[in-house]
Amino acid sequence: MKTLKLTAKHFRKSGSYWSDYVGSEDVSDFNGSIEIEENLGYVKFEKLSATGNIYAKAGSGILVSQDIQAGWGLQAGWGLQAGWSIQAGWSIQAGWGLQAGEEIEAVGGIEAGGSIKAGGDIQAGWSIKAGWGIEAGGGIQAGIRIACKLSLTVGTRIFAGLALWKEGISDEEKTITCKELRSGKVEYGILKETKE
Repeated sequence: MKTLKLTAKHFRKSGSYWSDYVGSEDVSDFNGSIEIEENLGYVKFEKLSATGNIYAKAGSGILVSQDIQAGWGLQAGWGLQAGWSIQAGWSIQAGWGLQAGEEIEAVGGIEAGGSIKAGGDIQAGWSIKAGWGIEAGGGIQAGIRIACKLSLTVGTRIFAGLALWKEGISDEEKTITCKELRSGKVEYGILKETKE
């Protein structure tokens, strides 16, 4: 599979905290993987889509006006932010936070060192884990556990432990752990508020 390696020469400093993509390759529908070199800060695209992985190394984060889509995994050393949705055929990982105007969806797991925030639903086939809080304007669904260190704020319903690919689910695998559930209804799973 082809890998497009983006370096500092593919970006131009904007009048804000990010650099705009100015490369000649169409990254809105790339057939292969996209790799963004380290220490570029936040880099911005109109749309970012690849049939393989999208990987921003340490010190680099991704901003997208529309959607971010990866056929396989999606990973950023800093954060991932999309005006619309963030989707991956496998896992989504960000060293800092994840933010989408609409939904965040992964066949595998979703993990952020900071917070996870979506205007719509958050769905993962495996676990959802945030170093800070999780906020969803819609619902949250995880194949196994949901965990965050701060508050969990959900617009509608919460499901943890829906892993249809497993024969059985343990209580630990259907646990929803947070400091405080601010809103939302647990439809399936075991809520564990730490209150610490």
